[in-house]
Amino acid sequence: MRTTIITLLALTTAASAMAAETNLADRVAALEAKLAAVEQPAPNALNTYWKNGFILETTDKQFRLQPFGRIHVDAAFFDADPELEEANAPFDDGVKFRRARLGLRGTVYENTEFVAEYDFAGSTAFRSVYIGLKEVPVVGNIRAGHMIEPFGMEELCSNNYISFMERGFTSAFTPVENTGLMVFDTAAGQRMTWALGVFKDTGALGDSVSNEEFAVTARLTGLPYATEKGRDYLHLGYSTSYRGVGDTGYRARARPESSIAPFVVDTKNLDADTAYLHGLETILTLNRFSLQGEWMLSTVDLDATDKAPSSDADFTAYYLGASYFLTGEYRPYVRKDALPGRVIPNRNVTKGSLSGGAWEIAARYSAIDLNDGTVTGGEMDSVALGLNWYLNPNTRLMWNYAMSDVQDEGDVDTFEMRVQIDF
Repeated sequence: MRTTIITLLALTTAASAMAAETNLADRVAALEAKLAAVEQPAPNALNTYWKNGFILETTDKQFRLQPFGRIHVDAAFFDADPELEEANAPFDDGVKFRRARLGLRGTVYENTEFVAEYDFAGSTAFRSVYIGLKEVPVVGNIRAGHMIEPFGMEELCSNNYISFMERGFTSAFTPVENTGLMVFDTAAGQRMTWALGVFKDTGALGDSVSNEEFAVTARLTGLPYATEKGRDYLHLGYSTSYRGVGDTGYRARARPESSIAPFVVDTKNLDADTAYLHGLETILTLNRFSLQGEWMLSTVDLDATDKAPSSDADFTAYYLGASYFLTGEYRPYVRKDALPGRVIPNRNVTKGSLSGGAWEIAARYSAIDLNDGTVTGGEMDSVALGLNWYLNPNTRLMWNYAMSDVQDEGDVDTFEMRVQIDF
């Protein structure tokens, strides 16, 4: 009897132990499953991170949002010949918000992109406001809306990255932002880019109603030389644009190296039917040294007048500039855009210290000729010197000096400073 009872107790104890082990194993397996679920977030989980700006992106990268903006505050001081002021306008010293922009860019369902950017400096105006499709068969990429036409290099390059406060005199011919449709893509392992678009000259809010002022604009670039680390490269490019001219006529004009200065060479409004633009561009970067230049030609088909038959007027502009990083950085190159990119200092300026950052010196010669035939818009050339301090990838201080000579009118010395931040 005693043996039977002991046997029954032993069997009961063993069964309980086995049941407990089974229950524990199930609980451990359940916990491991929950932990695995935590470690593998849902595809639509939203991640936030910083990459020279705040970015919100889903885990599967189907959706992406990035708020962005920039603030550029300028101060300028002039010393102009009296004859130059009498022929144009007073050169008054001043300060100016050159740019104050806010925008949002993003990707929806991986293949649809959008940008909505507004500038509040002076008055509210569209900058880039467009919708695009990525990786479209045959054509590559498509954009529709208000955007920069694919013409020139310095004009397409972000003003956050250019070496001088103002672009060279070739900007007198570049068409900048207009509303249209553009296709573009890369080739040869991103060593070549091409872009082609149809545009209409528009106002500050991207709209226009008329039967004229349409343009066809294209850009082709190549990267014949580039090292693996990207510190050395040679870029070449060509742009062209055929433009219909509206009732207001064709006009090209330029200031002496400052947006606060008055225009000193100006064709005024010319009666014309069409204009043809051509541009050549190049960048040679060898480690911390960079050489950059552009040349542009604007051929305008002038209407006949009582004083002269119909004819073509050719206007030209060019610049050649060089920069050198004293602290060892270099100008990076963004292959998909075929443009210089953001400078990254080797060491940022930190709180409580003014040491660090990237220091860049630059020099540039620019010239523009708006005289041809019956058109006397004037000629100007300029020598500019620049000093840039990149406190971090998003903040920069700039100092510029320029001596500009306007033919037959006089000279002006320009001293400028800019404080800028972008995100």
